Amino acid sequence: MSLNHGQRLALNLDAHLVLDAGAGTGKTKTIVERVIEHYLAPVQRASLLLPRPARPGRLAGGMIIDGEAERVDLNEWSGLLPTEVVVLTFTNAAAEELKHRLRKALSALRAGSTSGDAKDRADSRIPVQGLPDQFRMLLEDAPIGTIDSFFSRLISSYRPLLSERVSMEQISTAEKITLETLAVNTAWRLSSNRSRHGIAIDAGISQDMVEPFFDARSRLSQTLGGTTTCRKVVRGLLTRSVFLEGVVNALGDDSGEIPEAALREAFTAWLDLDRVIEVLERLQEPIQS
Repeated sequence: MSLNHGQRLALNLDAHLVLDAGAGTGKTKTIVERVIEHYLAPVQRASLLLPRPARPGRLAGGMIIDGEAERVDLNEWSGLLPTEVVVLTFTNAAAEELKHRLRKALSALRAGSTSGDAKDRADSRIPVQGLPDQFRMLLEDAPIGTIDSFFSRLISSYRPLLSERVSMEQISTAEKITLETLAVNTAWRLSSNRSRHGIAIDAGISQDMVEPFFDARSRLSQTLGGTTTCRKVVRGLLTRSVFLEGVVNALGDDSGEIPEAALREAFTAWLDLDRVIEVLERLQEPIQS
């Protein structure tokens, strides 16, 4: 399969990448090739740094038409297996399309010397012809799907611990707003009296965070004045949680604290000091005259 220069750069498995491209530019093709690279690369960061999970060994029967000699003991395979590569999409349709593309790409792979021909999918890293078929069988159980289905799969073994009545449905926007309102109102009603800190702990605040929680609530109360404004701020923070976490990590020192000077610099770094002085001088002109 022919790839352009940018798509080939995206096959670097040891780098975190963001693909920014319009419709029809080959994003899905690039993702498929990157996933297959994870399957075939004998040395990659994921296999070196992460513990190897339990593997199925040799797959028997099924759709594999090659003999036993043409199959690989998957416990000895140095690349990743389809069940070990997570691919997340926004819709079920996109996930199915991605699986379909991967099946086609795996079907075209064959053992042999790698050539420069874009139509020839021979790869010298494939020791026997049965390996791509083994990959295709494992693809049915691969974690390729929507974000919510992936996390639902992660917690499936722990559902009884989460709730007595576990629902597979996502909450609606209206329900989300109701829960946010309830959380803020509950936090505002908790007593800061030391003798009643147990109620805060029962509400879900860890014991070591009770004092910092009430200190933060006091500052919010003085700054925002009430629960209505606080809910708006909290809603904004929740929708930008990933961005905020990145900012905190960037500003924090080794102890995890954010120095006052660093915070002030973050707010003022974008200001053009000369422009600010110019505007201030223009504002002062009527007063001086």
